[in-house]
Amino acid sequence: MRSTWLLWLILVALLFLRPSASEASPEDSTSSQTETERATILKTWKDGLEVTRYSRMAFLFAVTFMNIDIADIEARFAANDAAVFETLVKTGKPTDDRILQVAATAMKADPCAFRFTFCRDGGIDRFMKGMQKGLEAAREDSFISEPEFLLVWDWVRLHLTTLEDRGLNEKDQFLFRIVGNETHMIFLGADDTVLFDTINSSQGCARGIKGIFLAEDSKFKEQLIQSLWQD
Repeated sequence: MRSTWLLWLILVALLFLRPSASEASPEDSTSSQTETERATILKTWKDGLEVTRYSRMAFLFAVTFMNIDIADIEARFAANDAAVFETLVKTGKPTDDRILQVAATAMKADPCAFRFTFCRDGGIDRFMKGMQKGLEAAREDSFISEPEFLLVWDWVRLHLTTLEDRGLNEKDQFLFRIVGNETHMIFLGADDTVLFDTINSSQGCARGIKGIFLAEDSKFKEQLIQSLWQD
């Protein structure tokens, strides 16, 4: 009788220690769905823009005097644009004229994609100001008009302000993919959560987002384009 009682206690303990199928399944299912969604998003983002020597520009954006890494910034282009970049790179050093030719080709690129991958946690406010200044640079370089600037900035700001309480986390990704006049903007959290996923179909938006990275006074243009000349 005593051994039977002891055996029953052991069985009860095991039932409490082991998660039931109904408890374990939702976590496993959610994790699997999140991983699948992330893989689908990244596959779509880079579709037709696979990495080759001249189809990708990338550099680490940092505050050098403070030795603070901010974000990895990346741009991807299709094979036809990569061929133009390759010719320019092999012609010689990154002179002002060649950089302008690369920028002009990149501005016309279709499709193309851009990505921020954040290197540290931080607030969203400073990043939003940087995005605004990037669009202002696009406006000053006549990539977009004043009305287009206001429309694009309202669209970007509307979605970024949803992150005010959360802020930015290390390894978050902010993605843009441009095909024709359609700009697809996605914010993918470090934990693979999709924080927003939106599309703008205005021509001004496509030019404005490209201008953030490629306008004359863009903070990213020189280093992004010169990365083509780096092995």
